[in-house]
Amino acid sequence: VSTARTVTVGAGPVETYDMVLRGLGSLSPEVSQAFTDAEQFWETAIVRGTTDFPISPRPGCLEAWAPDLPPVIDDVIIDIRLVTIDGEGGVLGRAGPSCFSTSNEMPLTGMMECDVADVAELDAGRFRDVVRHEMGHVLGIGTLWDMTGIGGSRKVISGSGTGSPTFTGVRAVAEWSALGGSGKVPVEAT
Repeated sequence: VSTARTVTVGAGPVETYDMVLRGLGSLSPEVSQAFTDAEQFWETAIVRGTTDFPISPRPGCLEAWAPDLPPVIDDVIIDIRLVTIDGEGGVLGRAGPSCFSTSNEMPLTGMMECDVADVAELDAGRFRDVVRHEMGHVLGIGTLWDMTGIGGSRKVISGSGTGSPTFTGVRAVAEWSALGGSGKVPVEAT
């Protein structure tokens, strides 16, 4: 059951959140569309952009196989490719941020890889769900929740590595409570 909610966001940059997907030209139109649909979903869900980030020279955090970056990133660039991971039915995809800004701890670049065997076997709807899920990892969902181990300040997960981790972000906890949840927001433990 889906419940629509209005979310009010405080003052800040008025620019929209912009994603650039690279590597779509090598994909079939159907596969490419799944990535474009996920991009549109996330660009709508994220209500404002971040400050443009200058890049020079090529950062060491960028995947070796990724093309060079433009001089300025607004807001994130995602490199996409189909690869052999483990064959049909195993790992469907993997993704995450590659480079992030130390000033706001937000991703600047990321990579998404989908197993070519699974892409061929998944129906279009399920594949779109996998792509949307993996793109969320590039944007930091689950991957940038604890930045303290690499010199950052963000830590919005408690109980990481246990059987009952929780998300502790203030706004998420407030929404969880408004929806009838109690305590912190439960997170999948596997």
